[in-house]
Parts: sequence; C-alpha cells; structure tokens
Amino acid sequence: MLFRSVPPTHCDVLSADHHEVPALIRRFHAAAFFYRPTFSKAATAPTKLAEFLGVGIPVLVNSRVGDMARIVCNNNLPVGVVIDQFSLETLARAARDIVKLAAEIDIRDRCREVALRHFSVEDGSARYSALYRALEAAG
Repeated sequence: MLFRSVPPTHCDVLSADHHEVPALIRRFHAAAFFYRPTFSKAATAPTKLAEFLGVGIPVLVNSRVGDMARIVCNNNLPVGVVIDQFSLETLARAARDIVKLAAEIDIRDRCREVALRHFSVEDGSARYSALYRALEAAG
C-alpha cells in the first residue's frame, strides 16, 4: 500500500453524513483526489479543488484534468502537487512532497489566495458580465 509508512493513528477512513463534512475537512492537512484523464475530463473543473483550496488545504492531484495542474502549480504560489502518472514510485514521491508542502508555514494562506484568484464568485460574475456586454455590443 502506498501510504503504509503513515501510522494508522494519523488516518481515518470513515463515512459521514453531509452535515458532518465541514467539521471533518477542518482536520485535514492535505487532500488527494484523482480523475481518470479521459477526453471528457480535459474540460472538467472539479469543485473539490475550489473547496479544498478555499479552506486552506493543499492538494495532490493528477494532470490532464481541466486546468488543475496550472492552478495547483500556480507559478510562485504552489498549493499542491501534480502527478503525470500513477506508478508507485511517482505516488510515493508525491506523497512525500505533499506532506512537506502541507507543513509550510504559509500554505493555508496561499491556498486561500489561489482559490480567491481562480474561483471567486464576484470575479467570475464580473467577467461573465463583461463578456456578455462585449457580445451584445458586437452583435
């Protein structure tokens, strides 16, 4: 198993009711989720990414799913680790890297900053309004 070096006392595997999820997420130091990189996923924007970053949790994700890799690597503000393959060696390295990243002193603030930059409702609404005005003016 990939995470066999993580003591069982550091992990919980459980099911939860919807209303319990926010309290459980507050306990996270990092999150990992993967999507099969199929043709249809090239345009996927996983809500999980915005949710985790929005509450300050760095992520371990795979590439070729929407623009997750670009957002997570985010030039000067990396907020996660991106893998390109699912070999045990790659996953083990990524697990070590996300643990290190999660321990960085400013990671929660960086995650929130990146989430606001990419997923802000206000900014998104303003951009759509500007686009619709431009289309209307051109038509």
